[in-house]
Amino acid sequence: MPFECSIDLEAELKRLLGAILIVVPLSVDAELRFLATKASGEKKGRVMAALKLLDRFEKAGVEGLSADDAVVMTALKRKGVAVTNDSELRRRLRAVGVPVVFLKGKQQLFLEE
Repeated sequence: MPFECSIDLEAELKRLLGAILIVVPLSVDAELRFLATKASGEKKGRVMAALKLLDRFEKAGVEGLSADDAVVMTALKRKGVAVTNDSELRRRLRAVGVPVVFLKGKQQLFLEE
C-alpha cells in the first residue's frame, strides 16, 4: 500500500489511531519473503521495500497459518485493528468484529469499525 500510492503508512495510522504498536504476523512476513524470491522488476522492488519496512515492526503469531488467517487471529488475540485493502479479508475481519483500516482515494487511510 505505501509503495503503490506514496502514503506514509505510520503517519496515517497515527492520525487515525493515535499512539500505536504495529505488529506483523509471522505468516505475512514469510509470504513477502517468498514473494521476494519469485517476483521480478517493479513488483520485486515493492516487495523488497515492504520487507525493509516490516523490519521496523514487531513480529508475532503462529507460523503455519495462511497470511490472511494470521491477520485475523493476531487482530483478535491482541484486540487490535487490521490494515488491509484485500476486500475478502476485510469482510472476514468485519464478520468477527475487528476494525479495519484501508486505503481510500489513493492518498488517505480510512478506519472502518
